[in-house]
Order: sequence, then structure tokens, then C-alpha cells
Amino acid sequence: MRSPFDSLISDLQSKMQTGLVGGIAKLVQGIVLPGFEVHQEFADHQLELNGRVDLLTGVRGYAQAYMSRNLDSRLGLNNYRDMAFDAPYGPTLGAHLYNGGIVFEEAGLWTVSGLATARPTAYSAEWGSSDGVAVTVQIRDSAWNVVSQFVVDQFCGGARTGVVWSLPVVIAEAGMAVTVQSWTSRWRWWDGGTRYSRLAVVKHDNRPVNPGQATVPDETT
Repeated sequence: MRSPFDSLISDLQSKMQTGLVGGIAKLVQGIVLPGFEVHQEFADHQLELNGRVDLLTGVRGYAQAYMSRNLDSRLGLNNYRDMAFDAPYGPTLGAHLYNGGIVFEEAGLWTVSGLATARPTAYSAEWGSSDGVAVTVQIRDSAWNVVSQFVVDQFCGGARTGVVWSLPVVIAEAGMAVTVQSWTSRWRWWDGGTRYSRLAVVKHDNRPVNPGQATVPDETT
């Protein structure tokens, strides 16, 4: 025979389980608990700041871009594609977008960062462990010749894969640029948009903090 205490414990457990299941069901149905908000769509604040150079006060150089369209790897030779970072993402200063890349308007030390996202197709998903991508970040001179580059390899395994990089680069003269080229072992898409694609450059400030006295006056008698 169950005691009143046993009955109380059983009743509490039943109510807790019912509440838990009900809470999960509400979340699945899109009913959010108080204090939490879920945004499926939003206006990207950075895009509203295009042209706001005043917000870059104190910054020596900055530019960021994203791809305005998704790229089909089949349209490139041997699965190579020149990535088209052609849409501004926020204000720019000391650099500008050109021909799918970013041109440096000042020499000095810059950090080049980016994101490229490979989206699988039914074809690439079949290959599993033999599926991969590579992204080559190219530094070009003012004549658009590649003078330096580094490669970021990434295993995909048939899944959506983000390739991320961030490295310092010394730019010898104004007019040099950075571009990106991608390669894939299998047919896939390279996703654009602000969520899946970025190319950014930030200049390190090489101005002296305390330059001292370059000239001094003659002594007086």
C-alpha cells in the first residue's frame, strides 16, 4: 500500500514531466518564454553605416566587403573561382573595393581577414572523406600581378564549411590589393551575403606617439 508521501512524490514527478514536455512543445511551436526573443530576420546594422566615415575617426585604414551573389564552382577552370567581394560592408577609409578585392591606399602593416563558405551539393556529399576546399589569399601589386599569397586548406566531408583566415601583411606601396581565389575538390557553391562571406583589411597605425623635437632653437646669450 502506498503511503501519502509516496503519492505526493509521484504526483510531483508527473507534473514536472508534463511541464517539461509542454515547455518543449511551446518552444517548438515558436512560443518563446518571457525575457527571450528569437529573431528570424533582421536588418544588418553594418549596411546602414556605409559611407559613415566619421565613425572611423582615429582609424588609419579600414575596409570590409562581402560577395553580392553565390558562386558556382563549375563556372571556373578546374574548379578554381575568383571570389567576388564586390559589395561594401560598412564605411571605408584608406582603402577601397575594386575588381572583387580591396585596394590599399597606404603602405604599411595591414591585417587581412576573411570568411568564405562552401555549400555542398548532392555530388560533393557523396565523396565524404575525400572532399575538401582551399582558399588562396593573394596580394597584388598595382599592375595586378600576384606578389605574395597564402593558402588555407579545409576538409569538408560533404558538409557546409566555413574557411576563416586572419594574418598580417606588409604592403610596400599604395595601390596594392588583396584578392581571394577558391578551389574545391568537388562541385559546390560558394555562398555570398553578409552571413557567409567577408573580406576585411585593417591598417596598423605606424605614426609615432611621441616624435620628439625634430629641430630646436639656437641658444640665447
